[in-house]
Amino acid sequence: CFASSSSRSSFISSACRDRSSSSSLSATSNKEKEEHAARRVNALKRWQMVTSKVSGEKERKMQEKLREELAEKERAAKAAQQKYLEELKERKRLHNEVQELRGNIRVFARIRPMSASVAEEDTLRVVKDMEDSFVGILDENDNVVKKYELDRVFGEASSQDAIFEHTQPIVISVLDGYNACVFAYGQSGSGKTFTMEGTTDKPGINTRALQELFRQCEKGSSTFNYTIECSVIEIYNENIRDLLWDQSEAHGVLDIHQGERGLWIPGLTTREVQNLDEVRALMKFANHKRAQGATNLNEHSSRSHMML
Repeated sequence: CFASSSSRSSFISSACRDRSSSSSLSATSNKEKEEHAARRVNALKRWQMVTSKVSGEKERKMQEKLREELAEKERAAKAAQQKYLEELKERKRLHNEVQELRGNIRVFARIRPMSASVAEEDTLRVVKDMEDSFVGILDENDNVVKKYELDRVFGEASSQDAIFEHTQPIVISVLDGYNACVFAYGQSGSGKTFTMEGTTDKPGINTRALQELFRQCEKGSSTFNYTIECSVIEIYNENIRDLLWDQSEAHGVLDIHQGERGLWIPGLTTREVQNLDEVRALMKFANHKRAQGATNLNEHSSRSHMML
């Protein structure tokens, strides 16, 4: 405060130089920091680029490996499917060859047990179950048993299961493209309806064959698409009756025609079915429309031929 003017001037000049020097050092330090930070950022970017490149290469190789594995599995699946189809074709051929060797037309006989009312009487038994393929018929005039040979004979104790066991292969042939038919023939009261339709606890050939048909379709659904349609007719007094016909719809006279694929009936009602319950519902509906009349042997005899 008390310095001379020259001294004061010198002090001020010195202070200015000090401040200028301090400002210059601060600017240099900040610049170095910025450069250092920039170098770190650039290094980080380069590291990220290298890392990204390495990661991209790894991902690309992994994707290529996955594509190769997928292609290999697809080739293996196609080869397995081709082998399966070839084996399936061979199985079909062998199965149907066996059926042809057994005979394209086979005749079975089933001996019905005596009814309770007949068994109580002093009745002569004229039919005898002799062997698996033979049946004996008593000739009352000569009092001898005449022997007849068929493809199979089922005795009085035969079950519905045993009957169907010899019918089942035909169902498989149907899915292989063959036309097939199973029918029961005999006099009134001989048990045709029981053999074909059966009861709830003892289902007959119709129910069991359809059950097997749906089972085989389900089994092969991964390879084939199946559509199943159903018709029910009755032959009564030499006339054909459509048992699924809706009375509200117009319906002409039904006649049997011969076509490229065999016999068929133009105008016959068909219903697509998805399961056995739907078939049962149609059969129940058809049975209500079926002609019936009592006979001496069976008060509920159908007196007609029904075809499903």
